[in-house]
Amino acid sequence: MAYHVDQLVGVGFLKVVRTRKVRAIDERLYGRVARTIVLSDGEMPTGTLMRSFLAKAQREAVETDDDKMRSTIRHARIPKERREEFWQRVTDLADDFVTLPRDGDTVYGFVAAVYPTDHPTLPETKEASS
Repeated sequence: MAYHVDQLVGVGFLKVVRTRKVRAIDERLYGRVARTIVLSDGEMPTGTLMRSFLAKAQREAVETDDDKMRSTIRHARIPKERREEFWQRVTDLADDFVTLPRDGDTVYGFVAAVYPTDHPTLPETKEASS
């Protein structure tokens, strides 16, 4: 286990967040470095990783009488360049989310995804095909 933890520290995925003396040994507590994980298209298995993120969000979501989940889904036919611009804005929003003051009693989750769908595309208009 120590070998693998050292490997994760070496590549920058984990860092020591606290140490304490336990008898004669220094105990190290580790935390993750990244709040967001971005995988290139070549690294992501066909949709399985994204589905696992969404399934995790679904499993951990709880509903109370006074605190309901807020969610939305939208579809848009946009070029890849605009997708990247939009995703940067979503990433910035996620970064803002995790830096909010931590003074509440409830831990909230935030999940976002931009993904290709199997929705049919619209036919070209007469002006575009001329």
